[in-house]
Amino acid sequence: MPTGSLLPAYDAPFADTDACLVTLRRPREVAELAKHVASAIADAADADQWAVALRDIPDTGSADFEELVPRRWLETLNGGRPAAYRLTLVLRTCERDLGIIRLATLRPCGFSADDIALARMEADLAAISLAAALDHEATPDLALAS
Repeated sequence: MPTGSLLPAYDAPFADTDACLVTLRRPREVAELAKHVASAIADAADADQWAVALRDIPDTGSADFEELVPRRWLETLNGGRPAAYRLTLVLRTCERDLGIIRLATLRPCGFSADDIALARMEADLAAISLAAALDHEATPDLALAS
């Protein structure tokens, strides 16, 4: 398993720490950061669909998505063997639950154990960055630095 985060650095539109603190205080900016990390987590797990929802941040969108391919079709294509086609990852810090990220794959074999482990690791790292942004403590170095 790779070491270090696969999450890309968040391309913040500001030059200094004070601007970062002001910018990330807006719920819309936190929502954009949440979408950015959810997309990166989906890429790391090779997911085909993702959704993210943060508590008290309505701009993140729905916590779920429509199933593109019925599960029974995927199971049939996988020879009836069990597989994980959807994952729900809780964005949690020691102090609180921040929200969830849901992932889905269209691969008949489902998510591999490595995909799941990597997604969980990335979600844990994302939760730290999102908690900092929500608490108005984000700095350019903390906001998803690899």
